[in-house]
Amino acid sequence: MFIQTKSPKITGVATITILYTMGFLGSALSGKDYSALPHLGAQLALMIFVFIAHKRIHYALPLLWHLSILGFLNLAGGIITIPSLGSSEQLPCLLNDAWFYHEWLSYSTFVHIYGFAVITWVNWQTLCNIIHSRYQRRLIPSSGLLLLVISSAVGYGAIAELLIHLTDTCFNPELAVNYTDICRSMSANVLGATLISFVIKLRNL
Repeated sequence: MFIQTKSPKITGVATITILYTMGFLGSALSGKDYSALPHLGAQLALMIFVFIAHKRIHYALPLLWHLSILGFLNLAGGIITIPSLGSSEQLPCLLNDAWFYHEWLSYSTFVHIYGFAVITWVNWQTLCNIIHSRYQRRLIPSSGLLLLVISSAVGYGAIAELLIHLTDTCFNPELAVNYTDICRSMSANVLGATLISFVIKLRNL
């Protein structure tokens, strides 16, 4: 079971995260891509939240690096454009809209799988440290506890999808996602959370 009572040095991961965030901000402002600002605002809020939580929870350094990678992938998906693979004219599209194989393997789907694996890992380490600090008990990654952290991670995803859908419906009806997109994203969330749960159980992360 993961228990870490001493905070690891986070200078490297913090520096890299701040640098690429500032780089994406500069890129968005220079290209007058103001639609990317909400993504950057969310990234900043999450950076502050993780920093505060880490001061109390002491997350493992590999987990912090995975959170940083996730932040990079999220920002890249909403800012970087590439030629559309499905267009004969090779029209540019956001990385988030890029499809790699049929209708399920897309950049966005990959980020959802990876992201919710990381979020589930965060939930597990948070639960382990809270229980240990309050009750001096060490948790074993049983099926019941892993189901709890999977459910909480998927719940965050459901709330996020609902907020995005409601926001688009109210303010940008033409951008509102359909239920197929929501189902695809939620399926990817469940897959990522389930996969990491097996890794947690096998390696006792």
